Amino acid sequence: MNREKLLKALPAIERYASTVLAVVCTLGLRLVLDPVLGDRAPFMFFILPIWVAKRLWGRGPGLLATLLGGISVWYFILEPGFSFAVKNRADAFNLAGYFVIGVGISFLGQVTTRPPASLAEDGKSSKFRVVRQTAVLAAAVLILAGMGLLLLRDFRRTQDAEGWVIHTYQVINSAESLRSLMVDAEAGQRDFLMTGDERFLAPYNSAVAALPRNLDELKGLTSDNPAQQARWNQINGIVDMRLAMLERGIEMRKASEVEQVNAALRSGQAEQSMNKLRSTLDAVMREERRLLVGRRAETELRASRGRWVLGLGSTVLIILLVFASVVIERETVRREEIAQALRRHADLLEQAHDSLFTWPLGGAIDYWSRGAETLYGYSREEAVGRSSHEFLQTSHPLGMAQVDFMLEREGQWKGELTQSTKDGRKLIVEGLWKLAVDAKGNKTVLEANRDITEHKRAEAENLLLATAIEQAAESVVITDRDAKIQYANPAFTRTTGYTHVEALGQNPRLLKSGQHDAQFYQELWATLAAGKLWRGEFTNRRKDGTLYMEEATVAPVRDASGEITNYIAIKSDITERKRGEEEVRLLNVELEQRVRARTEELETANRELEAFAHSVSHDLRAPLRGIDGWSLALLEDCGEHLDAQGQKYLERVRSEAQRMGRLIDDLLHLSRVSRAELVPSTIDLTALAETIIARLKEAHPGRCIEFVVAPQLQCTGDARLLEIALTNLLDNAVKFTGPRAAARIEFGTTECEGNPAFFVGDNGVGFDMAHAGMLFGPFQRLHKASEFPGTGIGLATVQRVIHRHGGHIWAEAQAGAGAKLYFTLGAGKR
Repeated sequence: MNREKLLKALPAIERYASTVLAVVCTLGLRLVLDPVLGDRAPFMFFILPIWVAKRLWGRGPGLLATLLGGISVWYFILEPGFSFAVKNRADAFNLAGYFVIGVGISFLGQVTTRPPASLAEDGKSSKFRVVRQTAVLAAAVLILAGMGLLLLRDFRRTQDAEGWVIHTYQVINSAESLRSLMVDAEAGQRDFLMTGDERFLAPYNSAVAALPRNLDELKGLTSDNPAQQARWNQINGIVDMRLAMLERGIEMRKASEVEQVNAALRSGQAEQSMNKLRSTLDAVMREERRLLVGRRAETELRASRGRWVLGLGSTVLIILLVFASVVIERETVRREEIAQALRRHADLLEQAHDSLFTWPLGGAIDYWSRGAETLYGYSREEAVGRSSHEFLQTSHPLGMAQVDFMLEREGQWKGELTQSTKDGRKLIVEGLWKLAVDAKGNKTVLEANRDITEHKRAEAENLLLATAIEQAAESVVITDRDAKIQYANPAFTRTTGYTHVEALGQNPRLLKSGQHDAQFYQELWATLAAGKLWRGEFTNRRKDGTLYMEEATVAPVRDASGEITNYIAIKSDITERKRGEEEVRLLNVELEQRVRARTEELETANRELEAFAHSVSHDLRAPLRGIDGWSLALLEDCGEHLDAQGQKYLERVRSEAQRMGRLIDDLLHLSRVSRAELVPSTIDLTALAETIIARLKEAHPGRCIEFVVAPQLQCTGDARLLEIALTNLLDNAVKFTGPRAAARIEFGTTECEGNPAFFVGDNGVGFDMAHAGMLFGPFQRLHKASEFPGTGIGLATVQRVIHRHGGHIWAEAQAGAGAKLYFTLGAGKR
């Protein structure tokens, strides 16, 4: 009986508990915003909970909201705070007006409850109730958080207020300590003056040592108060003056000036300065005691506010617990009613393996089977009360409205649907929906769904696989365990000439060409019988008798028990590829023979060239030496019989003969550079350049040349060949800077496309870059021989050395503005 009364009273308890919770939440929000709003519009916040309570729960909750809101404003917000007294008469009138408005809102019409017109409306009402309860609970949680923040803020303010109280006591104690130290200093000095015993100066010395620290402490403690700072300045001056007087008296006593000391004691100046100090310190302490009264009151007020906020938060928590218990009780009763309605069907439905659930036509789910829990992942508690179309995301090609229409017209519907599980997976189900109508005309739908997702996926995969096999360029053959063909794709027909019908039931050996012996096939079947994959090549015969090559992969297929049931062979026609490989092989053989013959010819030519070079070096040198020698003898023996023109001609003959000799030497040098074997090692290019420069300086003692060599330049290469190249580059730089009074030659390093490059630069005559292509050719000259002597072989020699090292050489120059020759020695070598 008591339970029945409680169940009847639950809706009213819920309404009034919700009202109290709304008012308390509003009060908490107003207190949180109090630093921002101050005294502005203290009643406006409480009009909203009155209107909400009246609109949702009726007149009684509206009047309760009016009463609680007015009391809350009166006590917590109107001045003086935390009191039912009213400081301002206008606030009293506003409070009375608030009560009148609240009562008017509460009596303005009356909300009447009526039963829902349909099950759909009942579902909407249930959804609205859940939303309302959720909103109230969420608001309560938020306001509890706000209360926590408010309590934390008040706690900090209380701590600040208590800190100021402690600060006040610290100032008072510091002032008392200062006065005590001055008294100790006075006493110690006076005893010394009277007795002359320096042991009595111990208190004086201790006080004098402690006074600066005490003064600094007092100054820091009163830094927030300008009036106290002014007093501190007076105290500091008095203390300094008095300490000076005490020090002077001690010095006079030590000097035995007793009369002067007695005169100073009788003068009364000490008493006057001490009285002034005491009065100033008393003023400091009186000010702090005055501040102490206000700060204690502020501390008490903050503590009281914190207690009220804590109490308010506790009240919210209690109301929230009451509200939650009411909601839980109502939901429990509602579920019991649903369970009683479906109990007659529960045993049968729970035994089903398929997904089964029921819902009023157009309403929410009221039964959810174990099979549905397993299929969709939603527990019974999560599913009951929700629309299956929405949370399962049911979709149908005709539309769910059309399905509902067919249900009402035909009483059942069967077909395929797409639905979603709790973890987001999409399911394809085969559904059977039946419509049941009870004696009261209530329409209930029983929905039975069976998951066919894997079946549909397998169908799609099989179709996709079949399409891929049919369209494949490779032959695909499937045989049974006895090696009889069960399937052959169109590519098999294109390759062999046998149709699908002709191949069925045949052994793949119908393609046998006789090119493979029995052992070949025995090894093939032994590999397959062991359950392994076989790869290899066949030479087979087409239907028309022509031979072809194919590359095959054959794999056994096992059933669930591990027995081999089929064999799948994927074969590619490689006839053209094999023919191409054979042609390439023959071409390679022919190419190797040509290369060998050409190499022999080249070696023969090199030997002949080397013999010719020997002949040139020995056979041509002798006539040239003869021409030069006999010309010299003619000049020496008969020069006096020749005129100047004749002597000039003989000198020209000698010069040309010597030039021819140098040209022969340079050609032989170039030949040796091309044929010399490389002996790589790590080379210090900086040291090598300095050695060459030393020789050049000796060869040109009258020249003013500045040589600049970068330090620590290193590379990997043949030292002998690189010395030849670097000598030619530096010698060219010396030669082409000849017209310069102050020549400058630099050897250094830079970076080109991420790799190191070396360079030799000068400020000589340079050249036009339009002719740079001729620079490294043998016998190519960009200047007249009369201006700059030479054979034109030097840079060609340098280029061959650089190329032998896998590098590259190039030049940058401008006519009349010098030149730079860059070279690399292979990628990344330095």
